[in-house]
Amino acid sequence: MVALEIYRNTSIGRALTDALGEMVSSGKLDPLLALQVLLHFDESMCAALENKVTSRFIFKGNLRTYRYCDSVWTFNLRDVTFRNGDISEDRNNLMSWVKIVACDSNLLKPKVPPQQ
Repeated sequence: MVALEIYRNTSIGRALTDALGEMVSSGKLDPLLALQVLLHFDESMCAALENKVTSRFIFKGNLRTYRYCDSVWTFNLRDVTFRNGDISEDRNNLMSWVKIVACDSNLLKPKVPPQQ
C-alpha cells in the first residue's frame, strides 16, 4: 500500500471508491479517469490534513496491540476517551475501540532528483 492510499480506507474514501466503482461498472466513467480521481483524492487528503487542520485532540485509552511495519505505525486501543485540546469545555467522548494508523510524513513528500 502506498502511504497516501491510507485515506481510501476512511468513510469518505470508501464512499468515493464505491461511487467510482458503480460509475465504471455502469459505463458512465472511464476506469483511467476513476483512477485519476482516486489519486487526486489521496493527494488532497494529505494536503488538507497538513495545511488546514490546526486543532489537537488528546486521547487516553488502553493499548491492546501495536505494530510497526514499512514505516507505518498501527495502534489498536480500547476504552478510549477523546478530548479536543482547543476547547476548554470538559466534554469527553468515550469510544469502545479505536485504530490509529500513522506514517512518517517525510515519506509522503516527493523526492527531488539531484541537479547535475
